[in-house]
Amino acid sequence: MKLANDAYCHISKELKSNIEEHILGHSDFLREHSIEDRLLFLQMHLQYAALLHDVGHAPLSHIGEKFYVKEEIETNLSTFGVDKASTEKGSAHELMSCYVIAKNFREQLNSIFSSLKNPRIQLDLDFICRIITGTKYCGREAKSWRNFWDRNIIIELINGTFDVDKMDYLMRDNYMTGNVGGFIDKQRILSFLAISETKHVCFKIGALSSLKKLIDCRDSLYMWVCNHHIVVYTDYLYAQCLSHLFSLYQEENNLFSNPSLYPEAVNKKELFSCEAIADKKVTDNDVYYYIQRATNLCRSKDENIHATTPILLNQLTDRTFLKTSWKTLFDYNQFLKRFSDINRDKVPKFVQNDEARSSLQTHIEEKLSIRKGELAIPHKQNNFYDISELYIYKNENGTKKAYKLKELLPPRDYKLLCGDVAFYVFVKDKAIMNRVLEYFVQYVNENIHDFLQQ
Repeated sequence: MKLANDAYCHISKELKSNIEEHILGHSDFLREHSIEDRLLFLQMHLQYAALLHDVGHAPLSHIGEKFYVKEEIETNLSTFGVDKASTEKGSAHELMSCYVIAKNFREQLNSIFSSLKNPRIQLDLDFICRIITGTKYCGREAKSWRNFWDRNIIIELINGTFDVDKMDYLMRDNYMTGNVGGFIDKQRILSFLAISETKHVCFKIGALSSLKKLIDCRDSLYMWVCNHHIVVYTDYLYAQCLSHLFSLYQEENNLFSNPSLYPEAVNKKELFSCEAIADKKVTDNDVYYYIQRATNLCRSKDENIHATTPILLNQLTDRTFLKTSWKTLFDYNQFLKRFSDINRDKVPKFVQNDEARSSLQTHIEEKLSIRKGELAIPHKQNNFYDISELYIYKNENGTKKAYKLKELLPPRDYKLLCGDVAFYVFVKDKAIMNRVLEYFVQYVNENIHDFLQQ
């Protein structure tokens, strides 16, 4: 929240002058809202959205988020009168944050706003949800003279092309990984925040060098930390272990009447439902409990456990990982050269597709008699910084001129090196790796055309 306050302090002067310009000729606006009221309204919603924007994160953060059901969250959120248009761009964890706020914090927030005893400054829950999900006001609303453009500035500060949330986790992740990405001068970046003539968050030219370092920091973290083969595989393994334990519970309850069958089974709703997050307030420790319980059952040699359970769990708890196909970007690109020129660029997208990847993996397992859990093809989305919509403003002969940031910074080649998606192949027996990769190439070449036609 401190970064959000700092950003607001740096931009508030321009925000005020822009509001003053905007309301010229609209005297009825001033009868309803003073400029000070408007600014306080914006600041308070910014502060509480920043403070609460991540309360809906799943256990294990983005690993666990894949187990959220967006439709369930949207249905529960609608019971609190939140306009669906206010959350249409939100990710699953952002929607869950909106739900937790509506269910657990709405009364407290109403009390805080009411304590001001100013009828012009009331809690707008839809606005808070828009800030969290990055859903800006548009369409009919944006064409009216009080079109909420200033609210869109607040939304962009928390969830936009550049926002303080990104800066916050970049600084934290960079620190925790030994400053892999270098120094980020947050004060310089914030001090050059501005509002463009088209009413968007932008930067003055003085921020250019610090923005370059921030962008390089993010890309370096994705390139060398998030995309490291051990990080990718560990994330994959947690997700696979949980998916497996959840599937046993479904199989047990749908097909069998014996409750002792698959004692390691876990009900997904215990960890990743609206009730679990908002009411039970589950944490990472709850996930670890179920994983440890399943591990103990494996070690006790319980006869009822599923055959795949110890294969997956032992890798995770004992760190007896499968062997990787490559560790460097050079070897990854060498493997891609085994595909035809026509197919090469499409292979990562093929692997990214859950159904296609599952069919590929099953095909290789059957061809080489590999047990479930002893072959893995994890992938990683490379979220390199998109600077296409970031603008720098520079005064030239007394005129403010806008430049796209990508026009001022040297070109970056990370996407050319490894694309939007990177993947690995892991197998238990390193001796059969070459045969695994041969079947991989053969299957993809035979099926990628049909995949692209879907």
